[in-house]
Amino acid sequence: MPIDPSSSSASLASESPAARQALSVLEILPRLEVGGTARSAIDLSMALVRAGGRALIVSEGGRLLPEVLRGGITHETLRVDSESPWLMLKLAWHLSRLAGRDGIDIFHARSAPAAWATVKAQRFAKLPVIVTLHDCDMPTRRIHHWYADALRHADHVIAVSDFVAAEARNVLGIANDRLTVIPHGINLARFNPGAINADRLIKHAQKLLLPDGVPLIIMPASLLPEKGHALLIEALALLGARPFYCLMLGDDSQNDTYRQEIEELIVAKNLEGKVRFGGFCDDMPALYMLADLVVIPSLEPEAFALAAAEAQAMGRPVVAADHGSAPEIVRAPEAGWLFKPRDAAALSTAIAEGLSLGPAKRERIALAARAHIERHFTLEAMCRRTFEVYARVLAAGQAETRRSA
Repeated sequence: MPIDPSSSSASLASESPAARQALSVLEILPRLEVGGTARSAIDLSMALVRAGGRALIVSEGGRLLPEVLRGGITHETLRVDSESPWLMLKLAWHLSRLAGRDGIDIFHARSAPAAWATVKAQRFAKLPVIVTLHDCDMPTRRIHHWYADALRHADHVIAVSDFVAAEARNVLGIANDRLTVIPHGINLARFNPGAINADRLIKHAQKLLLPDGVPLIIMPASLLPEKGHALLIEALALLGARPFYCLMLGDDSQNDTYRQEIEELIVAKNLEGKVRFGGFCDDMPALYMLADLVVIPSLEPEAFALAAAEAQAMGRPVVAADHGSAPEIVRAPEAGWLFKPRDAAALSTAIAEGLSLGPAKRERIALAARAHIERHFTLEAMCRRTFEVYARVLAAGQAETRRSA
């Protein structure tokens, strides 16, 4: 299903100073896969196109590429995610070439290698560079050095959460006047409980063979150890005879060894028939509506817990590990629970409380969760504030040009 920004986001985008100038923006990111990095890049680019501007994305492609092309966004397939200096210099050359060919006004990089290559391209293209920090996890010492160097030369840095902004200041040395926090925005037209009809829910329930009358827990996450699948299974085993059914959703085709480990743990904990993998789903709003509880048991701090924000937009109670961005996103205790990270007993207690909610309390949580996202994490706000950063950077560059003339 295509995920387009709502018409209201396009309206807000067109009101921003940057959008009124009909900008051309080139975004650079590793892959177009499900997750916050690609989602925000696509949503922002679509808003720019709808406001009369032009958007170009450079990436290695991925599952979301058809959506990009349907949205009127130009795409160039290039190697972006590499630690090779030669490949990144080659990327920089391509970026400077594309900037001249397409009349680009701004570079917007969304990963460490992309930021480094874009700053190198800036030397030739003479264009402002914006870097969005989607995490502060530097895989190697060399990449950390590259990223820090690139960020020092970027015109402005956007952090997707207060947690990431603190890391940017303390670890990467980014000054406050060059740093803006702009969280990912949720498309409330798509993540809208009122837009989900009964037939859509029945279709997914039948496809997933969900049992009737049993509370459903979902864990939406990539199949990676740091996401906490094993911790969730340990916690569920502590629930004893309490009825529940748990689906672990996400692309599970790329890590067979880890999947086998989790399936063996499910058997060891006597949870066969109660916990299983559900695979990738392209209709997460419907899956959230089917859920009684959404669990985010990440072992490591997340830069932006996107699934927690999406679930709350659908009015669903969320249980999340109390670190990283989760305390900013999960409105606890009004709309969810935060538990001590890596603590199976604490997670189990939170899940038990979530499964024990009565109808009145569940309705209050649904209203509070949705209102929290509407106030703080909308797609419209993300687009507007990003375009405001574009406008400030362009204005600063024009002022510098006048002073140098």
